[in-house]
Amino acid sequence: MSLKHLKSVNLDRFGASCDLVYEPKYKQDTIVYLVVFSFQQRATYGRFSGTCDVNGEQIKVDSWGFFEHVHMRY
Repeated sequence: MSLKHLKSVNLDRFGASCDLVYEPKYKQDTIVYLVVFSFQQRATYGRFSGTCDVNGEQIKVDSWGFFEHVHMRY
């Protein structure tokens, strides 16, 4: 699992932007197939670190979080 660099575009109407690095630590895959239903979930759990600028104030981020991708079909 590799580091992911996340950088938002600063939009004046929101007054906020972030520059974060996500380092995955754990991975989870779930697949379920039923007769008329299919469900696939992929998730990684890891640490976000970096800074966010909200209305001119810099906020340090160092927190656990996750990314998730879900695909459902029926």
